Amino acid sequence: MINQLDLLIVGAGPTGIEAALQAKQRQLNYLLIDTQDAGSLIEQTMANKKFYQVYGRNTDRLRGSLAFPDRIKGLDLVNLWKDQVKGLNFHKDETLVSTTKSKEGFSITTSKAPYQTTYLLLTSGTFEHPLTLGLPGEAANPKVHYALDY
Repeated sequence: MINQLDLLIVGAGPTGIEAALQAKQRQLNYLLIDTQDAGSLIEQTMANKKFYQVYGRNTDRLRGSLAFPDRIKGLDLVNLWKDQVKGLNFHKDETLVSTTKSKEGFSITTSKAPYQTTYLLLTSGTFEHPLTLGLPGEAANPKVHYALDY
């Protein structure tokens, strides 16, 4: 049986979690998947680093739903995110295996199940080295965007 979704989000870092929070708020049929737990990269690499929401010239307050207090250590921040993820449709230990564009959106296969989704949001990757799909035409497609804002 193929699971029908409005949105499949791959990657449970801050962008993926925020996307899932927004999808839930809009009552979309969504799923957030990751190979690890929410925020695991920050937990593994920056647990003791202090995160600043407001710093230097950046004085804009965040407007999303993701918990992000100013001047908080990485591990404490990830623990807040893990609490928020408990209320979301989140599958950890699930890996994206293949994706095929179809008339209806995307046919997706993961390590646990097949999905049909209207939209696919890839939020995996690290800093200046985003993970790409390696699909033909990906680099020249104006609808595929990789960005880092820091």
